Amino acid sequence: MPSTRRCAACTCYLAAFQLAVTWPEAVFNETLMPRLRSHTDGRLADAMVAETRRRLGASATHAVKAVVELRCIGSAGVHAVRRALLHGVVAHGLTHGVAITCKLVTPPLYALRCSTTDQAAGVATLLGAIEAGDSLMSQHAGGGLTVKEASRAADEHDGGAELAARLAGVGQLADELDGATA
Repeated sequence: MPSTRRCAACTCYLAAFQLAVTWPEAVFNETLMPRLRSHTDGRLADAMVAETRRRLGASATHAVKAVVELRCIGSAGVHAVRRALLHGVVAHGLTHGVAITCKLVTPPLYALRCSTTDQAAGVATLLGAIEAGDSLMSQHAGGGLTVKEASRAADEHDGGAELAARLAGVGQLADELDGATA
């Protein structure tokens, strides 16, 4: 029986916090919590509202992606590429509070991705990571970083327009090859 009461109480508290996300004055007011605003000049209530919104609020995440090509023909080789990627990901990603992942697509191509709630901040973070990696690669002889796909939100393209353009290009290439063999 006590567990049932506890769950009912948790539901009531959860409903109160969910209400506080959209209407904080209804929950954090002088009637329900008289000492909350009087002793802390309202700073505690503001902090509680901000934390409640952060934890329970709607969080639409945007995936941001960029594709870069890293090469180092000099003596540093693979170690320079690895250091440049780590420098860009760690130095710029962690300082902005965004986790950047780096995956090998094909040997010189790497995909950099991050998920954030602010699309513009995600694009700026990836651009900064690319610039940091480029500055480190330019220090090595034979090292270079080129951007194959600029950082953009993964949902930026309109429907299937990009796919349709690629398919049209493949269709034209197939027609050219058919004309060359005939």
